[in-house]
Amino acid sequence: MRVDRSCIMPVGIYRRGATVDERFWGYVTKTSTCWLWTGTQDGRGYGQIRVDHHLVRVHRWAYARLVGPIAVGMDIDHLCRVHNCVNPSHMEVVTRRVNVLRGISVSAQAALKVSCPQGHPYDEKNTYYRPKTSHRGCRTCNRQRQHLRAVAQALMAQGVELGNVATGVPNA
Repeated sequence: MRVDRSCIMPVGIYRRGATVDERFWGYVTKTSTCWLWTGTQDGRGYGQIRVDHHLVRVHRWAYARLVGPIAVGMDIDHLCRVHNCVNPSHMEVVTRRVNVLRGISVSAQAALKVSCPQGHPYDEKNTYYRPKTSHRGCRTCNRQRQHLRAVAQALMAQGVELGNVATGVPNA
């Protein structure tokens, strides 16, 4: 049985002997804003192309080819937020930290917060960083937790039944 592969890969784009440039431009569709990669994409929507038997992210290849080299350890930030865009004017070379903080991830959203959930400021005086994870913590909230824990331990030492402090339900 013969399979029609024209819907999978346009005819002539990946012909044997084609240069990487020819294959690249064969999969680019220019819109009024972005240059969209229509070839193979990974699970997150970033384009991929095979170069010298290695699968590489096409936006990095395009930037390096059309603008210049990317320093080791640096990321390409899509300023347009379209993962399959390969327009180099929509890209900027940045550190991993800057790239993550510009995004919409949980860590990026947490970094934008200026106060803890109880409203205490995340400033130099009131903020500490946990040694193992580098997560921020509120010194004021931490002091309050420690005080409540000490009070609870003192009451329990006197034989007072506290129950579940979080829910207010006495122990059964």
